[in-house]
Amino acid sequence: MAIKKYNLSWIGVYKASSNSYVGGSTIKVGGSSEYNSYIGIPSAVRDAIKTSKTAPKLYFNFNVTDGAEFDIGAHKETSNKGGGTMPWYDYTGLHPIYGTGWQRIDLTSAFMNDYKTGARQGIVLYGAKSNYGEAYGNSNNSNEAYFEVEGTWNTAPTMQGITSPVASTVADTSLKIDWKQGLDAESNDALLTYQLKYYDGSS
Repeated sequence: MAIKKYNLSWIGVYKASSNSYVGGSTIKVGGSSEYNSYIGIPSAVRDAIKTSKTAPKLYFNFNVTDGAEFDIGAHKETSNKGGGTMPWYDYTGLHPIYGTGWQRIDLTSAFMNDYKTGARQGIVLYGAKSNYGEAYGNSNNSNEAYFEVEGTWNTAPTMQGITSPVASTVADTSLKIDWKQGLDAESNDALLTYQLKYYDGSS
């Protein structure tokens, strides 16, 4: 199985207490303001899920700075409104309690199929009034939070081309051929086999 990693497409933080948008960088949940953090998933995640040759898995990884119970919801917003009232969401049944540091939420069973069909567009992290939590969430920085798809993809390796001989080379009894190593999108250490064909003017 291979892993594909994706930055968040956007973050929108809302206060449920006032039903209003308050910003979009740090993930916040619960507390007296009843923070709800809406997170957009890039469309490439759906493509990866649909094109996996084996049953894929979907994860959300994030770096918690204030531990709490992080309830998981699912929303229908396709883009970050960046204002107005809080968008609709429903509960997925996931309510993990996390301490500080890197955490991983398995979204495969509770969310992935609805996301794959387009019934849901992203996730919401929220919590109780008595339980404030916070995490890094810069949408452009995978060192803070990111989505991960585990699956199998069959992308043809990229051939880098023959480096020698060049077109002007004249050979008598022997010829040495060199080429750059091909690149395999699924693996950095894949063993690639090459087949070479040559024509000596008659056969």
